[in-house]
Order: sequence, then C-alpha cells, then structure tokens
Amino acid sequence: MQQMSDELALLADLELTRDLSEDARKALAPKCRFDEIPARKRVRLADLHGDRVLLVDGHTVRLSQGVGQRLQAFQGLSAPVDLFGDAPGPEDCFVTETPCILMRIPSAELEAAYNALLLHQVRAELVHQHLQGSLHQLPDGPCGMLDVQALQQLRGL
Repeated sequence: MQQMSDELALLADLELTRDLSEDARKALAPKCRFDEIPARKRVRLADLHGDRVLLVDGHTVRLSQGVGQRLQAFQGLSAPVDLFGDAPGPEDCFVTETPCILMRIPSAELEAAYNALLLHQVRAELVHQHLQGSLHQLPDGPCGMLDVQALQQLRGL
C-alpha cells in the first residue's frame, strides 16, 4: 500500500500528470511501477515496452540520435526527469552511471487518462456554450426569470 501512495504522490507532482483529476491519478497509480537499475546498465527504449520512463533518483546518460546528455534526479529534492519525452527515436537508450530508481508509467494507460480528460473538457465546454446560448434566447417576463434561475442552478452542478 505504501508503494501505491508513493506513486500517487509522484503522479500528483509530475508536470506530465498533474492536470489529471485525482480520480484519474488514483486509477493510474496501481498500473505504474518503480524499477531499480544498477550502475553501468544500458537500457534501450525498445526494452521498455512503450512505457513512459522517469528518472526519480540517480545519474544517467541519455543517448538520443547519436547525442549524449547527462541527466540526474534526486528523490525528494528534485523533480523526476522524463527520460525520453513525447517523441523518442527507435534507437534511443540510456546508460546508468549510478544505481537509479525509475518510475514506469504505461503509455497506453496515460493516453487513456488524457483522452478521458479531453472528453470531459469538451463536454463541459459544450454544456457551457449550450447554457450561454439558452440564457440569451429566454423570453422576457417572469417565465424567463424562472428559466434563468433553473439554468444557473444547473450550471452550478
């Protein structure tokens, strides 16, 4: 149970997932996992099975399109580092310089959570637009006032 709370806390702090609702992060947390990788280990993107990988603690060198970049993260002191980002190359890899702790987020699950968020935002915007249009088309007089009050109450839901 402690591990899931660690994952949930990290998901709440990550720029990648902080816009998701708390319920979405709670659903995503048990699907994530922490891996400990020893020093001087080479990990290829292909070995990660499509997971989004974040360096939580340790030092690595990321090799992307022939260019090396040294990355480091300090658990509890700095934000985790997204090792490959949104558009990694098929040959990308990283080499650990020290023992490292990685957090793996299944990409399919992350994408599903963002699709649900986007759908919710679109629905909310459509309802808002519909309510705004309805407010402008109400008749004058006491009947119109009741409709405005009813729509305003619906909007508060």
